[in-house]
Amino acid sequence: MNAKILIFGTLFLLGNMTLGAHELNREGMNFSEENRQGAVRKGVRDELKERLIDRGLDEDAASALAEKTFKNSDIFTSIQIHNYLATIETVDYDALMDHMVTRALFEKETDFGSYDSLVAMTRDLKSHYLEKETLEKLSQVSLVNNNLHAKQIVYM
Repeated sequence: MNAKILIFGTLFLLGNMTLGAHELNREGMNFSEENRQGAVRKGVRDELKERLIDRGLDEDAASALAEKTFKNSDIFTSIQIHNYLATIETVDYDALMDHMVTRALFEKETDFGSYDSLVAMTRDLKSHYLEKETLEKLSQVSLVNNNLHAKQIVYM
């Protein structure tokens, strides 16, 4: 168990150093010391489920769609979202979650480790042509997130 925590912490630190990430000021995604418990209590799937219920789905259907939407566990998905949002600063958390709700309604899985998925999602969210610099950043995010996913499979 201690080895998993050490590996996870190291990967998280390296990912943030690689991407030059900043802390997010959004409940559920803020990894600062004072809000760490809030990040653990409310997972990405739970928030997606709440947003689906707000759009009129019943609780069981919303739970099923939220489970199908994300490829990884909540904690790894939260880290991957954190890496993405810290790199692509023009996209905010609420807009991303609204986009995830739409993807969930169409039963599309979201993979934050896939470059193609990140480019398509960013293009949809920004609604305009992506610059070369943004594409390079997305490449870095997909590499870090993909490596994070690979380490999760190996060590868990």
